Amino acid sequence: MQTERTLTLTMTCPDGVGIVAAVSQFLADRGGWIVEANHHSDRTTGRFFMRNVILGASIDPKTLAQGLEEDFAPIAQRFGMTWRLADSARRKRKDGVSARPEVPPRGPCAAKWSPDGRVSLTVRGRMLSGGNAHGSASHHRA
Repeated sequence: MQTERTLTLTMTCPDGVGIVAAVSQFLADRGGWIVEANHHSDRTTGRFFMRNVILGASIDPKTLAQGLEEDFAPIAQRFGMTWRLADSARRKRKDGVSARPEVPPRGPCAAKWSPDGRVSLTVRGRMLSGGNAHGSASHHRA
């Protein structure tokens, strides 16, 4: 069975009004069909976290080739985002699991992935957590 190509946009930034609207509008303007969306804010840290999975076939290949990531940069800058756009069509590891793209982190946040798919976030030098995908500041890799 062949899996459909997807793009996964993950991001974090200071919490505020208009983030979901701006990201959703950006994707809609490019024909992006969001097939999965998750977001929440952490009131303790004042951080907002978002993950959108977009059907790859819904975005014009020309748009992808011309740099969807470059087009998103002004929105990311406006909200102070740390973000990543992963493409399921990019390289795969030998075991068939999607490898993380070799994209440097953007912004003041760093993520460390564990072999079991958990991530610990460090924001401006402060570790937010470890734990599993159901923890308050722990996010599972797509």
